[in-house]
Amino acid sequence: MIGRHVHFGDDSSLQLFQHGIGEVRAITDEPDFRLEVDPPLAAGHLYRQHRQPQDPPVRESIIYSPDGGWVSAVQGLVFTHASVSSLATFMVLIHFEETNQINEIRIDLNRYVGGGRLDGLLIESPHTPVAGCTTTLGLDGDERLLVLTDSRHSFVAWIDIADTGNDVRVIVYTTEAAVYGSGPFKHRFPVTTQLARVALGAVGPFVFDGQVQQQQQQQQHDDSDSDSDGDEIDDVDDGSGDEGSGGDGGAAEAESGD
Repeated sequence: MIGRHVHFGDDSSLQLFQHGIGEVRAITDEPDFRLEVDPPLAAGHLYRQHRQPQDPPVRESIIYSPDGGWVSAVQGLVFTHASVSSLATFMVLIHFEETNQINEIRIDLNRYVGGGRLDGLLIESPHTPVAGCTTTLGLDGDERLLVLTDSRHSFVAWIDIADTGNDVRVIVYTTEAAVYGSGPFKHRFPVTTQLARVALGAVGPFVFDGQVQQQQQQQQHDDSDSDSDGDEIDDVDDGSGDEGSGGDGGAAEAESGD
């Protein structure tokens, strides 16, 4: 076993094993739990661009479920982490999420709302500190986890921001005790909401305040209408170009006739 380890409270613990020459395993000293430390990444990959030699990226395929515990993922499911320390924190969070009662709020947003805050969080170095967060994690190059709490808090809360292709999915998780039995998330979990607003900045109102979300939908609708108008203009321009070409051909024929 390498260095320190973290007990999860069940029969498992987060620990690293040096096996053979250059092979590292996590959780269990078995081949299926092998870590690929400093894996080859594409030239443009975010984690290669911001690689830290003392804490390099790592690739693994380990998952946790309450029924089966820690197992090797099937069907080629692989996770790439921004660093070894990011992997360690991710495993602690995943185990915590699967073994505790978690409350959440989630929404899909355009990545450029709130002045492009979500876009900035996803494309900057995964090691860049984020205001209001105790630590951050990078996963698969297109996902960022922002941890909002530490040992000073009586609960655990974090934000998961992931690029889904067309939009960015934002999920706020918390174990904060609810102030009310029902109602909006921001009223039931006020401390988590306050912490998350600091981290999300101008995106906070889109996540927690429904009226602002309606404004965003209207903005997207207006943008869509503008795009449609632009397409119609492009079609007209293309048609004009075709007519111009035909006119040139007619002139050539006239010259040939002369």
